[in-house]
Amino acid sequence: MSATRQLARFATTLRSDKLPTQVAEMARRCLLDWLGVAIAGSRQPLAPLLLQTFKQMGGNAQATVVGAGGLRTSAAQAAACNATFAHAIDYDDVHMPSGVHATAPVWAAAMAVAQWKEASACEATAAFVAGYEVMVRIGNVAGFAMIQRHFHPTGTLAYFGAAVAAGRLLGLSEQQMATAIGIAGGQAGGLTQVRGSMSKPFFAGHAAHGGVLSALLASNGFESVGDMLEGAEGVFATYAEGIDDSIAMQELGEHYELLNNRFKVYAACAVTHPVLDGLMQLRREIDDASQVQEIIAYVHPYATEYVNRPQARTGLAGKFSMQYCAAVVLLDGQAQEVQFTDKRAEDPTLQALCERVKMVGVPGMAMDRCEVQVKLVDGRTLHCAVSEVLGSPTRPIPLDDLELKFRSLASVTCDEATINALMNSLRTWPNVGVDELLSLASR
Repeated sequence: MSATRQLARFATTLRSDKLPTQVAEMARRCLLDWLGVAIAGSRQPLAPLLLQTFKQMGGNAQATVVGAGGLRTSAAQAAACNATFAHAIDYDDVHMPSGVHATAPVWAAAMAVAQWKEASACEATAAFVAGYEVMVRIGNVAGFAMIQRHFHPTGTLAYFGAAVAAGRLLGLSEQQMATAIGIAGGQAGGLTQVRGSMSKPFFAGHAAHGGVLSALLASNGFESVGDMLEGAEGVFATYAEGIDDSIAMQELGEHYELLNNRFKVYAACAVTHPVLDGLMQLRREIDDASQVQEIIAYVHPYATEYVNRPQARTGLAGKFSMQYCAAVVLLDGQAQEVQFTDKRAEDPTLQALCERVKMVGVPGMAMDRCEVQVKLVDGRTLHCAVSEVLGSPTRPIPLDDLELKFRSLASVTCDEATINALMNSLRTWPNVGVDELLSLASR
């Protein structure tokens, strides 16, 4: 059976009442994280522009837009807004083996369609798990090959994850699901040139919108190919030539890639996180950042291209600059939203320290590992090697810390009573209604 058909069969036959406990719990934690970053993202400068655009386009009131005062629009447009908001501050979780941000677009699509179709929270959860698994398994084959060709895997592969999540909730058959995957592949795309601008978080938004649209088209009989993944001009041939595509189906239905999800503890590109972990440790031995003569980060070779931006002059651009991120961690001891404002980016002390950050690509170095060297003016040299990033499956952050992150993010728009109500709903998920949760988050 082809890869497309195998994944379509998995997605349509996954039973919500048979999800392993660990998988269901991880899905709930992803929802917790997703909702927090989406609420915070709804106050970013891109939000009113996106809302204005979709209002101009019109749309039936099917699903809620997070943080928009109760606004409802079409399920596809709500998914687009909520996915964009969730990726807007680049603080959403990531699946490092595939290089994708799956939660932002897949939960956005699942929640929007579930609310529209009045599906249960259990069915929404199963739709999320199905969409996440399909998206990251394709990414396990093609993700990093795509990055090296300047395609962002989230902007491309999230079409498949969102289509699968929406397709489950629309009751697609196996054949229709394969068709939806084909329709999704005909729309997918996203170039990394736009990172550091509003267009980068919109990767997640346009993919969520396109995924919902793909599933709707398939449900209405729209036709496409059934071999989008393995076809001679399909995903694997286009983005991952020469790579063993059987990786996508390994232990399908037995092992869940969702358990490899990584939650972010820094509000910046995940590629910077190993270095930030290392600098957080070394910072204990540095009395003052003015003592730093040079910082050398030994990293995955592609990191020297993707986050090598020594001249980042805005907070958003700083999230994709190793130099900026390293500098704020040494100066402030953290890399949260407050560190990534345009005003902070203008700080001459910060910019001067950015100039002292160097990156060296090391062949064979994993993307989530690094070695950091800090040379001080007194002649000392400090070293740190990072092999496990904080927030990763092998070094997870406690649930209490994830809930604190949610509270901090939700406080951008919500009062204490609303935050407590949201927390209660999230802690009892899936024993709560989708509409109830989204209504609370819409304020």
